Amino acid sequence: MPLAANSLAGEVAVQREFTYQAGPADDESTSRVMATDGLKMLLQEGLREDLKKNFDGKSYETGAECALMETIEERWDKRSFYIRGWIKADISEIKNIIMSLVSAPGIMDELKGIRKDKKRALEALRRAREDYEASGLKDDLDEYREAVKELSSKDWLEKGYILESSGYTHGAIDAYAKAIELSPRHAPPYSFRGSAFEKTGDRKSALAQYEKAIGIDPGYAPAYNNRGVIHKKSGDIEKAMADFNRAITLDPALAGAYMNRAGVYAEAGGYREAIADYNRAIELGHGSARAYLERGFIYEKGGDYANAKADYDRAVELGPSYAQAYIRRARLHERLGDDKKARAGYTRAIELDPKSALAHNLRGGLYERAGELDKARADFNKAIELFPKYPAAYLNRGVVFEEIGDFDRALSDYDRAIKLDKGFAQSYLNRGALLEKKGSYKEALEDFTKAIRINPSFAPAYNNRGAIFLKTGGLKNAALDLDIAVKLDTFYAPAHNNSGVLCKASGKTAKALEHYNKAIELSPSFAEAYNNRGMLYSGSGDLDKAIADFTEAIRINGYYGAAYRNRAGAYKAAGDRAKAKEDMRKAKELMKGNGQ
Repeated sequence: MPLAANSLAGEVAVQREFTYQAGPADDESTSRVMATDGLKMLLQEGLREDLKKNFDGKSYETGAECALMETIEERWDKRSFYIRGWIKADISEIKNIIMSLVSAPGIMDELKGIRKDKKRALEALRRAREDYEASGLKDDLDEYREAVKELSSKDWLEKGYILESSGYTHGAIDAYAKAIELSPRHAPPYSFRGSAFEKTGDRKSALAQYEKAIGIDPGYAPAYNNRGVIHKKSGDIEKAMADFNRAITLDPALAGAYMNRAGVYAEAGGYREAIADYNRAIELGHGSARAYLERGFIYEKGGDYANAKADYDRAVELGPSYAQAYIRRARLHERLGDDKKARAGYTRAIELDPKSALAHNLRGGLYERAGELDKARADFNKAIELFPKYPAAYLNRGVVFEEIGDFDRALSDYDRAIKLDKGFAQSYLNRGALLEKKGSYKEALEDFTKAIRINPSFAPAYNNRGAIFLKTGGLKNAALDLDIAVKLDTFYAPAHNNSGVLCKASGKTAKALEHYNKAIELSPSFAEAYNNRGMLYSGSGDLDKAIADFTEAIRINGYYGAAYRNRAGAYKAAGDRAKAKEDMRKAKELMKGNGQ
């Protein structure tokens, strides 16, 4: 449902009046319900015409249906009920409501279901009124007045649902309560109220409402589906699956139940089953942006990047203001190495949702990788401002501080990340690496060991711990850790580099050369590997190759003091004292500046 360019600002208001002529069966209460229903139809018709100017396609129809009426005046003279009211609609709010209806699973289906029930209730009311007017019997009068209550109940249900979709959850809870008061033996209001309670975080009250709905109507599929969501969030996957299965059995066309069951399959690694359920939901007409987004994520997890990209594109097409769709597609672009498209995607997500801490953090990561440290730091600062308990943002900002040489602030950020999430292995790795730079080997060793305990398959932690053992003379322990690191990730260049250092220290120069070659092959901009290989060549007397490697290390990192010092030694051995002297001067300058 694309929106017109001018639909982002302004408001429209429509005012109408309606008089309901009471019949023999009517009193003030029934007449008010009928008058209100008539006025609402007039107001929505008028608003629909105004919204046509602000929305493309058929979006204006949904917008008109989602606006709430406000009564200005009403009068009852025992013969007729006069009511005057208006609908005042903020265009940006209507846009947000429409996007929530487009992106969230099952919302439009549920809204259509509510309105279909309202239509049936109105038809039943008219039949009951005709029966009473024909018979004059008290039983028919009672049936008519119950039908009025039922229509009013469904009106409150619709109002609550629109309030909930607009983000006014507590108002929705009150509206659902009114619907229940008018029709206490009707299951849907309990289920909808449970959903609203769930949004406030009150799972206990939500579960109680779903139980009431099922108790009233054991065949009401949406209540099982909603209860399954509570069980899933509470970690009871078996009960969740039982409820989703029951909902699908009762209503094989309930798309939301397929969506929710797919999520359970996906988390358990059942990607084939998950995709089948997403396919079924989409076949049932539930082609929401979120359905494509979630299916795309499953494709991505399974390595099917082409289908993932196609689904993310479709999600963006269906939800052009759906920030999460841009984020997910941008992450795929980043994974595929297209940082330019990834950055554009994160930027668009931030434009749509400036309060997205995730988008700021992810874009900051791209800026950091590109060396744009000021921009990176600004994004990480914003992510932390928006979400002060965001460990990844502190970790990433710590990396920026470390890169600019502000080790104290970097350490503070790593400490904060660990405090917020003690199970975040990367934080321990980063803090350990910084402590190693500061010469605190014992504390660094402890951090690398903690990272390994959290994630026994974390190759970088084994590599870094092995490097510490190398520096402290524990060659046996170093050999064990580096061997594990290489086996866990054969493409991890630092592990090959350190394995080369170990082999050289053990006198296995040929094996050391293999590891250095492999490290450089895997990471052609790995300055330290060139420096280490240069030292190996220098030690064997191959000075030309040694000088070439030291030169490449300096080209990659112009602040690499050790590489200048080592090249100075090679030049001296080759008899070029002038170059040796110049390199040694540069080495001393850099190494002094770096506190070495």
